[in-house]
Amino acid sequence: MLADKTNAVLLQEMAHRTKNNLAILSGMIRLEARHGGPEVAAALEATARRLQVMRRSTTISQSRRTRAR
Repeated sequence: MLADKTNAVLLQEMAHRTKNNLAILSGMIRLEARHGGPEVAAALEATARRLQVMRRSTTISQSRRTRAR
């Protein structure tokens, strides 16, 4: 029972850190996009959007796991 709770807390923490890291990367990429030319900026913005999608999917999968318990 304690092992299950410990596992759940660790999974939540991992999901939280993953989301934070993806948000930080997205922000850093957007900052770089401001300083590049139009083509570079467009490519970096597309990458930042992909990271945001990954962040949202992490949130969705985490909420599904939480409800399943």
